[in-house]
Amino acid sequence: AEIGNLTKLEQLYLNNNQIKNIPIEIFNLKNLITLNLSNNQITIVPKEISNLSNLEVLTLNNNKINLLPIN
Repeated sequence: AEIGNLTKLEQLYLNNNQIKNIPIEIFNLKNLITLNLSNNQITIVPKEISNLSNLEVLTLNNNKINLLPIN
């Protein structure tokens, strides 16, 4: 199953995976409360992060972020 189809998922831990881009399907997980993407190679946080309206904990430490969404 694609991760975007896991609509009831509330916690997702993708830390320590060498991820360079946040998979766009993650932004369909409307019930997500915790998202941990720490210790990867992420450089951009897309504006679609705002689609995660229930998100309470977003962990992005130890990445290479150089662009955050303005809105």
